[in-house]
Amino acid sequence: MTLKLPPPSARYGGFRTFGDVMNLALPAYALTRSAADSDWEGSLQLAYTTALSQTAVWILKNTTKIRRPTWQPGDNGKMYSFPSGHTASVFSAASYLHLRYGWKEALIPYSLAAATGCSRVWANAHRKSEALVGAALAVGFSLLVVRPREDSSLEIIPVEGGAAIVYTRDL
Repeated sequence: MTLKLPPPSARYGGFRTFGDVMNLALPAYALTRSAADSDWEGSLQLAYTTALSQTAVWILKNTTKIRRPTWQPGDNGKMYSFPSGHTASVFSAASYLHLRYGWKEALIPYSLAAATGCSRVWANAHRKSEALVGAALAVGFSLLVVRPREDSSLEIIPVEGGAAIVYTRDL
């Protein structure tokens, strides 16, 4: 049994638009999440991981020069497709939220990121492998750059005969 997709002309509607919107919305949400907590160190880590993954995407696109599935001679614009920049962008944000704030914070962003990758394949802008490599690049750079947020406190508590110093750290 094979899955039959609608013709390419029918695939440029809402699901493709969803992927384009998530390409901007998910990184903006991650940045807003960090700013809301005044987590400027985290914001910088998000910027680094996004910049690294998008740079790797640009280098790979321009060295492999693999054309999009829908590319036709004479097409202008973005003709190279390996790997998916949209998928790298959204997985940079989702994996940042996961590594910085924990898995519960990243459940919905990972779902939206996966849907974005699917939208790129559905719209025939990328092959499955290109979306997977974009996601893998983003997660890999996040693993290198992003550190868990450390909420810590130092307290001096009076005890009989002196004081105790208590250091706590929440991950």
